[in-house]
Amino acid sequence: MIIALIEVVVGTFVLFTIARIAYTPLVTRSGWFWVALVAILAITNMLLHRFVIGSSINPPFFTAVFFGITLAGLTPKESATGEPWHKRGIYGVVVGSLIGWASYAEVVST
Repeated sequence: MIIALIEVVVGTFVLFTIARIAYTPLVTRSGWFWVALVAILAITNMLLHRFVIGSSINPPFFTAVFFGITLAGLTPKESATGEPWHKRGIYGVVVGSLIGWASYAEVVST
């Protein structure tokens, strides 16, 4: 339980830090690059937990939720274009997480 909590907190911090550092440089070129990066981070979160750490679905799920919440804290004023890329980034987290969740699906044939 404690280890899962630490995984969530550290994972959220790392994902948000990467997304925040890349926010201004990528949004000035094209905000869609940043949204794609955020989606890739969400997929990586799921795959890392599934195949490297070997945890259940709970830690990466909560990491993705808190990552999306922290992205909501970014404001359009921080964007060079003034557009709400942080909202699009939240959608990127949702799509990336759904793609990553597919790695947890197990197909059983009889």
